Amino acid sequence: MNIAIFCHDFKSSGANLSLVDWLKDADKEKNNFIVVLPRFDKEYYVLLKNAGINNIIVGYFMVITKKLYKLSLIDKIKEIIKKIYALLLNNIMYIFIQKKLKKYDVDIIHSNSFSIMAGAKIAKKMHIPHIFHVREFMEEDHQITHYNKKKVKNYCNESYAIFISDVIANKYRKIYKFIDSIVLYNKISYDYSYEKKRKFMEDGCCNIIMVGTLSKNKGHIDAIKCIKELNKNNINSKLFICGSGPCEENLKKFVKVNNLNNIKFLGHQNNVIDLRKNMDIALMCSYSEALGRVTIEAQYYENLIIGADCGCTPYLIDNNNTGLLYSRFKKDDLVNKITECIKDRKKSEKIILNAKSIAIKRFNRDISKDITDMYKSIINLEKNKIFK
Repeated sequence: MNIAIFCHDFKSSGANLSLVDWLKDADKEKNNFIVVLPRFDKEYYVLLKNAGINNIIVGYFMVITKKLYKLSLIDKIKEIIKKIYALLLNNIMYIFIQKKLKKYDVDIIHSNSFSIMAGAKIAKKMHIPHIFHVREFMEEDHQITHYNKKKVKNYCNESYAIFISDVIANKYRKIYKFIDSIVLYNKISYDYSYEKKRKFMEDGCCNIIMVGTLSKNKGHIDAIKCIKELNKNNINSKLFICGSGPCEENLKKFVKVNNLNNIKFLGHQNNVIDLRKNMDIALMCSYSEALGRVTIEAQYYENLIIGADCGCTPYLIDNNNTGLLYSRFKKDDLVNKITECIKDRKKSEKIILNAKSIAIKRFNRDISKDITDMYKSIINLEKNKIFK
């Protein structure tokens, strides 16, 4: 089979890393994968090449609406201009991409995110099947939405879908109709060379890490306020925030105004795994996490994960066994959970070991056969439709 995979992003985002994870395992002798990226990024390009992907096409814009952000009038005008420019340029780029894909004799198009419509549009023009890999809560998590929901509905009616979790499937199956769909949790590769020498709070300080885009629904302000309370309680802790995003300046301002000197903003980090070697606790404060790659990575790399009891997080954390859950709506519950972990270090160390063992069994597995079997099934189904 010849499969074209469209990415919404050109960097090493969670969705793109999850794509690389299963492509590493895919049979590239029987199947030819062509990855289509919006723009060129050396780091992600190298990751694809290392995964055995030799055919990479670059050049289009993702069109979304940031109407859920509080934008100034100038920013709103900029967004409108950008969108018009992107739509006009995309029409030209789609012709170029379509010609390329015809040369590869593509059998199926796979969109690696639900926020991108380029793959669905080109699949329709080429009269070939299309799959959405639905990986995100758009409005609830990323505060973005599709710019033309009527078109999206039509594309869904003519597409198949892979949902990365049950909570994602529950949302989108109620809103859209797909030809057929499955729930398939991501494969997340574990690095067996990893070695963590630091024991839980061995120096008496609790090192806490939080990884993700700095947007409102990721709950960074809850983590920061938690550190403020821990400081009042004379608990020795440090919070390391990895990531960037629209809330960055406001969060930094809050930290400065409150003199929280034990909170560090590290920006985007290419190698979070190395940072985890010196961390004790990881936080997942997101209000609507679609899956939680960083939750699983925390379990893999021996950071005690404490997560909000919403979104997909309760699917990943078995409370007091593979991590701790706190109530997002219960005041000081996050503070209490961190304090509990610090006080009972033996229990914390036991949870860390349980989480690692269980997470590796659940998520470090080959899902490429499930996906390629779905490709075959769809292609056969579409062929039968034509012959009928």
